[in-house]
Amino acid sequence: MLPQTMMRRPQVYDELRYSDYQPKRRVGQKSLDPYSQLIKEVTTRMVRGADGVNVQPHQYHSKDVLPCKHLLEKPISAVAPKWVHTMYCIDPAKQGPMQVRRQRPMFSSLCWTPEGKRMVTGTTRGEFTLWHGTSLASEMRLESTAGHNDACITSVVWCKGADFMLASDDKGNIKYWAPNMNEMKTKTLKSKIKEVSASPNSAKFACCSDDGYVRVFDTKTAKEERKLLGHGGDVTTTHWHPVKNLLASGSQDKKALLYDPRTAQRISSLLGHSAPVTKVRWAPHEHWLLTASKDTFIKLYDVRKMTEVHTFTSHYKDVTAIDWHPVHRNLFASGGADGDINYWLVGEGEVKRGTEGKGSLCKPVSSVYRAHTYLSRPAPVVAMEWHPQGHCVVTLDARESKVWTHNKPGESEEAKGGDVPLPTFEPARDDDGAHQKWNVWSAPQTRQAAAEGKPEPAARGDEPPKAEAAGQQEVRPAPAPRPAPLFDDGDNEILRREDPDRDARDRPADVPAPFDERDRGGAKGGKGAGGWGEEWDMWGG
Repeated sequence: MLPQTMMRRPQVYDELRYSDYQPKRRVGQKSLDPYSQLIKEVTTRMVRGADGVNVQPHQYHSKDVLPCKHLLEKPISAVAPKWVHTMYCIDPAKQGPMQVRRQRPMFSSLCWTPEGKRMVTGTTRGEFTLWHGTSLASEMRLESTAGHNDACITSVVWCKGADFMLASDDKGNIKYWAPNMNEMKTKTLKSKIKEVSASPNSAKFACCSDDGYVRVFDTKTAKEERKLLGHGGDVTTTHWHPVKNLLASGSQDKKALLYDPRTAQRISSLLGHSAPVTKVRWAPHEHWLLTASKDTFIKLYDVRKMTEVHTFTSHYKDVTAIDWHPVHRNLFASGGADGDINYWLVGEGEVKRGTEGKGSLCKPVSSVYRAHTYLSRPAPVVAMEWHPQGHCVVTLDARESKVWTHNKPGESEEAKGGDVPLPTFEPARDDDGAHQKWNVWSAPQTRQAAAEGKPEPAARGDEPPKAEAAGQQEVRPAPAPRPAPLFDDGDNEILRREDPDRDARDRPADVPAPFDERDRGGAKGGKGAGGWGEEWDMWGG
């Protein structure tokens, strides 16, 4: 036997209390507590995936979505196919949407303020409208008498460093506007100005006109310093590089040119388009230049090698608007005369790899079909611009402005932002696979019989023909119903040959049959007037 001192009862853990346990820790010793991180993970409901941490796919977790600058590895999260709001071009005289087509002001340009709190739109009658950046409500309207005097505002740009706005019109005026929409200064040219672009520090600005020149001005004195030559037609667009001293322009002569605005020297010519160039835009973070044209193509050039990198094709009409995302380097949006809005990721959606000297052919990662329409017809997208934070994009057509944003977690991609699913046009089928026929006249009776618990009556015109005398066999049963064509006016002779009883089945019982159908049986070996013949000769032979 063991001694009494070794026969102690072993301690049972169930009898121990948590309060009896006192951790032995020295004074000033640091502790490691991971529970705060675990609690944060549980409360935010993040899901780990191959591309990092994702939000749970439910609309409740929309509050957990981070801004675009924290999701640089996920540019697809910034794609904005969801419609949010529509702003209409208002007539100041009627205080509502215009009814008269000739006098209606139409949108022509827009720009965001640098902080994204306000948006400014210009019209074809020289009017400005200031919109709130969050509520999207109209805050102030500047009439044409105090603006550009019934001239079409072709371009609006906000100078970031100088805290004022530049606006140009088709009468050759360039006006300076303060943040409170007071006119500060005016510069007048002899030609129609198409677009204005400011330098990165807003010390200079450039404008293009229909006389074939690109001019560089000093912002402080409004004095012309350089005149850039090289185009053989109207210069339709120009854009200053956001970081460097590079100026790009596009013209009706199908060329896009690069200039050094300090020396007025032409650096390179890009000859990739087969139609007039409509827009040129520099990427905000890269050495990339986008060019859009009326040949329905968008081309991406690397200015370090002066080579074409990609060709983006999805529009079937002129590409009229393009804009880079302000945060994600390889994301941009485009709009065209077909009313569509496409979103593209550089390097994604590649269909055909390019050869030497030609870029790869790419497709969009997301599209909004017929985003802008008028009277069921596509409305050309006049202008578009991303919000400085990158969470939404605004597009303009002549009559309305639309705001688009990204989908909430768990939502699928939507065509125009509507939550109602599109109707299906697939006809219903019976158990044996035959098409069911929808009889307009029997539908109310069927619903009434179902409500009263009675058996469903047969549809008129679908029952087989009855024999004339008792005990007489039917010559032939009624043929199985077949789907009618979409646009059938009832006079299709080919269908009549294949199915001579088609008209009798589709006609309600209270409508008398036409003369040629009542005498159909007597044409060839039939049962007489109103009977069912073995064969019907449409020529009466």
